Amino acid sequence: MRLTPVVLIPAYKPDKALLYTIDSIRNSGRPFEIVVVDDGSGEDYSEIFLQAGKMATVIHQFPNAGKGAALKRGIRHIKENFPDCGYIITADADGQHKVEDIVRISCFFDENSGFVIGARKFEGKVPARSRFGNSVTRGVFRVLCGKHVSDTQTGLRGFSKELFDYMEQIKGSRYEYEMNVLIQCAADKIPINEITIKTVYENNNSSSHFKAVRDSARIYKIIFANSPALKYVFVALISYLVDFLCLKGFHKFVQSVSICAFLARCISAPLNFLLNRALVFRATTGRLASAAGYAALAGFVIIEKMLLIKLFADVLSIDLWLANLISETTLFVCNYFIQKLIIFRRKRSGGNKTGKNL
Repeated sequence: MRLTPVVLIPAYKPDKALLYTIDSIRNSGRPFEIVVVDDGSGEDYSEIFLQAGKMATVIHQFPNAGKGAALKRGIRHIKENFPDCGYIITADADGQHKVEDIVRISCFFDENSGFVIGARKFEGKVPARSRFGNSVTRGVFRVLCGKHVSDTQTGLRGFSKELFDYMEQIKGSRYEYEMNVLIQCAADKIPINEITIKTVYENNNSSSHFKAVRDSARIYKIIFANSPALKYVFVALISYLVDFLCLKGFHKFVQSVSICAFLARCISAPLNFLLNRALVFRATTGRLASAAGYAALAGFVIIEKMLLIKLFADVLSIDLWLANLISETTLFVCNYFIQKLIIFRRKRSGGNKTGKNL
């Protein structure tokens, strides 16, 4: 049985470009169903949606709740009313996603499943704010999430049936939802496949409802809040503070600094382990296995620090305080990747993720 593809279009105060987009999709040669979500546009836009309803399914939500909420409302409607839907393609209502690119996303699912985005190359006549914003966001995403995505802000995306529930459950109600999807897929090891599409900005992108400062702030807040690297640094600072306070506290009752340091570490180390496991890396491996790996890493770090200080201070004749700083920084970074990739590694989730990276 051939599964039905559905194009999902969230629309807020659209112009006639929405009607042109729907008509182009209907005449694309592919058996698309089309679902449009009116995201509280108001009475002034009722005629546009009346015309759209003659060519597609139109559902309404009031009041305006944001693009993310509209997309999730559409996914839920498709699940309930299109049981034969094999995959969903999301497209914008402003005409900047050309039908040939929507078809290209559709062709991906002829032989693949999973998640795919239409990635723009930002060549030619592109508004400066869009070119700059995408470049910065792409770079920040790569550094903090450890994943290269060519276009983090594209709205042309597709995902197959096994990811419907997954996409609906991702947090976010406005533009930050689309960034949350990328962050969550990167965290869960779901491949983010890419297909190159045209870069189109109609009338210098004047029809966009994206608010540069407010919506960018939401997006960057999401990126930083979901960055394992930043959480790792934060947890390290908390652990250090607890360790220091315990050391000072024990020293009031015990004369030996070495014993106090050992007792303090007996408290701060388990705390660091639990916070890293639960909050930073959200590990799915067994707790005992993680604890054993963490303990082994702690022993390894002690030996490595001794060797590094000897190398920097004795062999390279670097001042002791600088040698210690370099050693601590090197081990701190190495610890992060060892914990992320080995000790607290996460199992893949989200169904079939065998799609090919294009």
